[in-house]
Amino acid sequence: MIGVGNNAGHAAAGFTRRGMSMEKTVYFLAAGRVQGVNFRTATRDRALALGVTGWVRNRSDGAVEGNATADSAMLEAFIVWLRHGPRIACVEDLKIEEIETQVFSGFDIRRTG
Repeated sequence: MIGVGNNAGHAAAGFTRRGMSMEKTVYFLAAGRVQGVNFRTATRDRALALGVTGWVRNRSDGAVEGNATADSAMLEAFIVWLRHGPRIACVEDLKIEEIETQVFSGFDIRRTG
């Protein structure tokens, strides 16, 4: 995975056991043509299809960010998808940072941050 230096408000990596699989959480930041191209909705739909929980939102700088929690295999599939996003998007840069494990009940689209 691609490392992102230290992001304020994001703790070090952590793991939790839910059933028999180890889950982890990543923070992601996608830059390029990622706003106005259905990126957040497509991200939520892909996350739900893969069994990934978390959230996504637009940033005021034109990027899209979020947190995603799942086991390693599901997260890797999600990250592979994030590298391209929906067909109309153009992801020029994707940063991924493993952070402290968080538990979410679904995958939400949040207000611009």
